[in-house]
Amino acid sequence: MELSRNRSSRGEWIDPERGKVRLRDYAERWIAERPNLRPRTVHLYRWTLGKHVTPYLGYMPLNRLDTPMVRGGGRGYWPRACR
Repeated sequence: MELSRNRSSRGEWIDPERGKVRLRDYAERWIAERPNLRPRTVHLYRWTLGKHVTPYLGYMPLNRLDTPMVRGGGRGYWPRACR
């Protein structure tokens, strides 16, 4: 408990509940929280997410993602055409 308080006071502590958010939800919120993005950029980000990310990893909670998973890692997360 003391370690958690120390990390929190230094800004290093991350609420474990935040890690339960799905990638799809996080990405949509991330885009929505950037009001200065141009409409074409928003469209491109949403298209890219819908085509290449959310169909394969959108259901994953953020705390379950790791680098090999995001890169594809040959573990079947991404279709061959996306690697």
